Formats: sequence, structure tokens, C-alpha cells
Amino acid sequence: MPRRDQYWLKSFVSRICDQIEEHHGSPPNYIEVQALIQRFIRNNPDADPEAIDWVSYYDPRLEYSEMLRRLKERYPMYRWEEGVEERYDEERYFQELYSYLLTQARDLPEELRLRLIKELALEMGVQPPTIQQAQQIAAGAGPAGGAVEAVERPRPRRVTITLEVLAKYPMLPEMSRFLEGIGMREMTGEVFERALERVVEALERGEVKRVADNHYLEVLSYPAAVMLVTAVGNEWLKRRWALAEAVRIERQLDIEDDAVFDFIVSRLGFERIGEDVDVDHEILRGYGYRVPVARYLKVIGDLIRDPRWKLVNQMVHRGYVYVRSRAEVSRIVREIMKSLLLRKLSSVSPRDVPRDLPVWELAERVKGLLSERVPRHVAAAAAAGGEMPPCIAAMLAKIANGEDISHVENFTVAAYLLSAGRSVDEVVEVFRNRSDFNERVARYQVEHIAGLRGSRTRYRPPSCAKMRSYGLCVEDGRRCPRGVRNPLDYRPPKKEVRADAG
Repeated sequence: MPRRDQYWLKSFVSRICDQIEEHHGSPPNYIEVQALIQRFIRNNPDADPEAIDWVSYYDPRLEYSEMLRRLKERYPMYRWEEGVEERYDEERYFQELYSYLLTQARDLPEELRLRLIKELALEMGVQPPTIQQAQQIAAGAGPAGGAVEAVERPRPRRVTITLEVLAKYPMLPEMSRFLEGIGMREMTGEVFERALERVVEALERGEVKRVADNHYLEVLSYPAAVMLVTAVGNEWLKRRWALAEAVRIERQLDIEDDAVFDFIVSRLGFERIGEDVDVDHEILRGYGYRVPVARYLKVIGDLIRDPRWKLVNQMVHRGYVYVRSRAEVSRIVREIMKSLLLRKLSSVSPRDVPRDLPVWELAERVKGLLSERVPRHVAAAAAAGGEMPPCIAAMLAKIANGEDISHVENFTVAAYLLSAGRSVDEVVEVFRNRSDFNERVARYQVEHIAGLRGSRTRYRPPSCAKMRSYGLCVEDGRRCPRGVRNPLDYRPPKKEVRADAG
């Protein structure tokens, strides 16, 4: 038996892949084949990999978990499990989902592909590739195995605040100073029309397009859009627009070069680990940025509901939270922008908007669109709080209000509704009003949870103990009957009927 070093493994995997391509007429996923073979060797160090008919039992149409199950059924005499503790259902679901999305990335629209690569980098805690490298990977032209070759970092350049910068990043402190000398009545009709475009884009598509070429117009349309949303007075629209603008900024940051990125995030409290900021532990040099603990807790916002963002799961040293990658920083900036806008919208009322501005006429047009878009089916489900667990009702209410909920909350809502008898179509409709909704991806996620895809496992919502650890339990369970260990066990309390005194 040959010595199994990395050179042997690479040669063996390449040979098997060539045979699979000849057998099926199309090239296999090299990473999947390598993972299957490595798993076998790891768990069966004394067995010969040649004893497995990899070619016949590899099917490009199947996912990794399905092929693994197929091999286990055909070769039960070998070990295929990794010998680690079984993960929680929702964690296994996420792992399988990410595997699927990676293999399907080439079939997705370009913007969604690039977004996916960034999200995966964020999830794995690594530095995402540049926009050019991401395009190469998504197109299949990158290095073998999807690895990103190191590129020499360009020398930092000086960045200054310009109208273009303010148009892209209105949350910078300089924005308010710039607007101090501009009165609301000085804004032209063109400004309010652009404000209408920003709000309608958020309303209909959950996103706001890139900055217009006229940077002065773009800068003024930001406060005009605040006035328009205020005049409409709809809470769901406020959250919808705030999230859409925040997502626009996050995506803009993703494509900036390092100099602009570092300059923008430095104004928000982040420091880059490098020449100017040294660290005294080797392990910390693997992190790209740091932010004071107090600042982190202040700006993390709704992300704190997701376990991966909780302070206990962060690298904390001498009063700083260390953040590994640009992807994580830009995700936090998205939260900063969303919170800033929501605070601004909550501090003003329609009474503060002068009645002689054209914004009121535009507000009526937005209200007409709202009547068609507000997710009544979600609102109705959330309103029926007494008929379902308080935690599920609270999550549905967040969706109804256009809030950005965590992956765990998405999973929990879908698993609960499916287990409660809702169809896949009904559950997909619940998520239609997310800012990043993509029907194809959402449908796959829901079908995966329903046991129709992937490992064919039908998932249950997390237990009450797990929900409590995620910070998703409402009032520490005091509104639930005793003995409830999973949201599916919940039954609405019976109303007491008092007999008349005779």
C-alpha cells in the first residue's frame, strides 16, 4: 500500500475525478470527492481506498450528505462517522445548507453569488476575497479548490470627506454638519423624487440601488427620504427602509479598497490591526480589526440575538473586542446604520414635517403601494400570540415589522410552522418580506427543513433550553404552561370560567 501523503492523496483524488467525469460525462465537484475520500481514510486508516467503488457511487446530482449515506449503505463494514458528538439539529441544517449553496453558486445571479461568498467567509471567520477574486471563484476560474491566492496589499492612500463619500455613507458625523446650512424648503422637486425612488425601492425590493451620479442630489435625498417615511407614518415601512439603506451601505463597503474601508470604519470606532495598532499576543495577529468592548455592545444591536455575535463568543483582550475580517466589520456597520435610522425615525413625527412640502403628495403614493405590500398574513399570525408560543409570536411580529432576524430565528420559525402543519408555500410566503429575500434560496431552505432536500431529515425547532441560551425565550418562559420543553409542546392556557355564586 503506498504511503498516503498529500501528494498521493492529490493524485488519487484526481484519478477518481477523471474516472467519474468519463463515467457521467461531466466533471464532479473535486472538493466533495476529496472530502469523501479523506473521511474514509481518516476513519479507516488500515483500509484500502481502492476497495471503494467511488465512481459508481458518486452521483453529481446528489449532495454530499446524500452520497455519504449511499456509501454507508453500500459499505457498512467501514466507519463513515467522524466520531464526534451529534450537533444540534439547527447547526447540522446550516452546515448542509452552506454546502448546497456553495455547489449551486454558479446558477445564482451574480450579485447573489458575490453576497453568498461574503456570507460564507463571515460564517467561517475568514477574510473574504476581493470583488475580482470572488467573481473568478463564482465563474469557476479561480485557483483549484476555490482557494484565494494571496495578493500584495497596496500602500494606503489618504482619504478625505467629499460629497461622494457622504452620498455613500450618510451615517458619518460630517453629514449632519453639511446639512445644517440647508433648509428643507430649499430642496427641489428633483430631490424629493429621488427620495421617493429610495423609499419605493426599499418597499418593493427590500434594497436601495447604488448612489446616483449626482452626489449633491443623493446627499439631499437622504434627509428628504427620512421626511417621506415619517410622513407616511407606517412602522413596517420604517424598518423596511432602514434595513434596505443599511444593506446598501454594507454592500458598498464590501467593494471598497482597504484605504476607504479602513477610513470609514475608523470613524465608527474600529481600529485596524497593523502598523499603527500593535498587539502583544501572536494569536491576536490573526484578527484584522478591534473595537472597544463598550462600543461593541452599543452598536451590535439585534445581532446580539445570534449566538455567534454574543460577547462570550468573541475574542476579548484588554478592553477590546477583536474582529477577524472585513466581512464581520461591514456586517456590524450595517447594524449601526439600521439602528441610527430607526432612532432618527422614532425621534420625529408627521407633525414635524411642514405641510407645504411636496413630501405629503408623495406620501399618499407610498401609502397606496403599502396597501399592496404590507404582509397581512404575517401580521395576522403574529397577532394570534395566544394561539402559539410567545417566542414564535415574537419572531413573527419582527418579520411583520420588517426587522432583520437572525439565522437561528429564521430556522426556528420555519421548523415550528412546518411542524405545526403549514405547507412549504405558506412558510415561504412568511419570509417574502425579508430585505434579502430570494425565492429560490428561501424555498430550498424551507424544503430542507421540511425534510424534502439534503439529508431528508425533518427538523424540529430548538428546545426551550436552547432557545433560552440564544436569548429568544420571552420573559424566561413565565408566559408558558409548566412542563413545556419545546415550542411544539405549547398549548394556549385555558380560560377560567367562574361559576356564578348561588
